[in-house]
This record gives sequence, C-alpha cells and structure tokens, in this order.
Amino acid sequence: MTTQSKGHAGFTLIELLVVIGIIGVLIALLLPAVQKVREAANRMSCTNNLKQIGIALLNHHMTYRVYPTNGAGNLGTPLPAVYIIKTDPPGFGCAGGCRWGVGQPNFTPPQQTGSWAYAILPFLEQEAARNNGTNPQTQGQAVPVKTYMCPSRGRQQPQRVPDADPVYTGITYATVPADTNMRTWCKTDYACNGLAFGGRRADLLKLSDITDGTANTIAVGEKAMDPQAYNTGGWHWDEPVFSSAGGTARSGNIIVQDRVDPTRAINGFFAGNWGAAHPGSAQFVFFDGHVAGLRYGLDERTVEALRTYNGREIIGNLD
Repeated sequence: MTTQSKGHAGFTLIELLVVIGIIGVLIALLLPAVQKVREAANRMSCTNNLKQIGIALLNHHMTYRVYPTNGAGNLGTPLPAVYIIKTDPPGFGCAGGCRWGVGQPNFTPPQQTGSWAYAILPFLEQEAARNNGTNPQTQGQAVPVKTYMCPSRGRQQPQRVPDADPVYTGITYATVPADTNMRTWCKTDYACNGLAFGGRRADLLKLSDITDGTANTIAVGEKAMDPQAYNTGGWHWDEPVFSSAGGTARSGNIIVQDRVDPTRAINGFFAGNWGAAHPGSAQFVFFDGHVAGLRYGLDERTVEALRTYNGREIIGNLD
C-alpha cells in the first residue's frame, strides 16, 4: 500500500515576506499617481471657484455699473457700531490697533465697508449671509462659503478667531461689540487685485476703465499663505471675507508656493504676495472671465503689468 505525501497548507515565512514586499512596491508606485489625480481634481475645483467669482464680479458690474471696492481700510472717526481690531507688536503698522470695517448690507458700492468678497455674496447665492451680516443673532459672517476655499489647502471654513495669534507672536484680535457669537468668520483663499479694487471711493472701477484689455488684467487670484496659519483663525494677511485688509487683497508682484516660514516673521514671504498650495503655479481669474495659472517666480515686471488695468505695458513671456 503506497502513501501520498501531503502538500503544505499556507505560505512559508519567506513567501509571505515576498508578497508583502511586492504589495509595498505596488503601493509605492500607485501613491504618486493617486496624489496627482487628487491634485488635478483640486486644481479643477479651484479653477471652477475662480470662474464663479469672475462671473459674480461681472454680475455686480451689470447690476451697479461698477465693480466692488475692497471696502474700508483702517477706519477713522466716527467709528461704526461694528468693526474688528487687529493689533501688531511695537514697530509694526498696526501697533496702535487697526480698526477694519465690516460688510454693511444697506451700503451702496461707494459706501461699502466690507470687502469685494462680501459685496458679491448675492451673486454666489449667498444673499442671506450678506443681509444677515454681522448681527450676533444671525451670524452671517460665519457662513461657510465653499467657493472661497481651495481644496488643495484643505482649510476649515469658517474659522474661529483667537484672542492672540498662535503663530505670529504679539498680534491680537478683537471684535466690537465683544460678543461671543462674533468669534467665527468666513475666510477666503482668494484675494482681489489691489490696484484694481482699492478702498471705498467715489471713482469705482468700470469695465471701460480697463484699457489694457480685460484678458490682460488680473481680477482675483490665489493668495500666498504660510501653512502654519491655515487653520488658526488668525487675521494676519488672512482677514475674513466680511472685512477688508491685506487678507482680501494683494498688491505684491511675487508668486510663491505655500511653504513654512521657519522664522515666523510677521511680514514674511507671504505678506502681500500671491501664491498657492498647487505645484508649479497659482491660479488667477482675469476680467474677461478666463482662468489661468501663473508660474511661481514669474518675472515681477510681468506680474505688475498684469495687475495694472491702464498702464499700457507690453506683457512679457508667461511661460
């Protein structure tokens, strides 16, 4: 009578290690592809956000025959009933406490103390937020407008403002009135062109003023930020939508990719400049409504030429 040898059931340790190694290699090969697909989707979403903003700006112009301003900067007297205060350390611009205006639903475009992003809320199907405004009972300032956030940054929306900035030492924030319901604010990853959208004034920008061509003039773009400040709720160069300051406008000519500033300098690389978390370039919507990416490190003279609306400059190479 013959006997048959029994085969072993299961894997040996060496076979198991080989399988695990193969799986690890496959994951390592797939991960960059997955990340590229995710970033492509994020960039497309960001492009769509800017297209919606461009359409909203045009609808504002069609309604009021002017583009919005970026509201009221450091307020003088008499002070309104509601405003926000940012105080810098000694030696910096707001060491004495800067008082920024907030959106007022009954103000006309020349009077508006809120930013451009507040002014176009009705054209982004957010009319209720604009009308509720900074009423502590309705808290319109805390509306989570998805259109104002780039998914590549993955920031929280809205954000609660701290008393003291956790990143930039010596900067404090306050609201008037000091109501606990006024601590959460809608933010924006996009800033207007500070040359085109100045503070409130009588001579608001009209389409006919853009003599350099609407396709050659930046309206709104992604703003540079330090990732350390993404979700702190702080207002330093990141003031909320309902306010108007460096957080809602940019007037620099530098385009940089988001990065951590190890010095945590109060006016570091992000201050006043453009930028994004995307690889390669930040995105901008122009006055004709088209969206384009401008590469990091683009010549500053070219960026300035794209920001002026009546400078008659020759636009340099954008590649």
